[in-house]
Amino acid sequence: YGRVHLPNATDALRRELGAEPNLGTRRAIDCSDVVVLGGGGALGYGIPGPREHAAFDYYWRVAWYCRLRRTPLYLLAIGAGPLSTVRSRRRARDIAQMATAVIVRDEASRQALAALSPSLASTVRTLADAAFALDVDAVPPVEPLGLPRPCLGVNLCGVSCSGGGRA
Repeated sequence: YGRVHLPNATDALRRELGAEPNLGTRRAIDCSDVVVLGGGGALGYGIPGPREHAAFDYYWRVAWYCRLRRTPLYLLAIGAGPLSTVRSRRRARDIAQMATAVIVRDEASRQALAALSPSLASTVRTLADAAFALDVDAVPPVEPLGLPRPCLGVNLCGVSCSGGGRA
């Protein structure tokens, strides 16, 4: 990659990853060739109320601005659902329809989006999230610095799955 913009990251994380200084979301989109939103339950936290709505509203604004600027938006390895409110279902549908491509991490997420719009039923693709195949017990500890570049980082945090259990 040439430049990476991480509008929501801390200054320390941006420095460590070699990302550009914080320009804000709109300016980062303005100088980007492509925007990727992804990971985890990006389109459905299953938490009704302000927290769910705030996340969807942010993603919707990013999708809308990408569309306005004609910047390709890819939703990559996302989870979708459960979508517990009418507002979250509308936002998820709109975000997915504004994206250039939508790749979800499991069949349940594909079905959740397909249920929102017939057009999404034929365009959303499923690709397994690499984190699901990771045997965390077999991974040796790694020193945080001195890794070869480029380096792929995977965030394995203790979030609940929509089907129960841990992610």
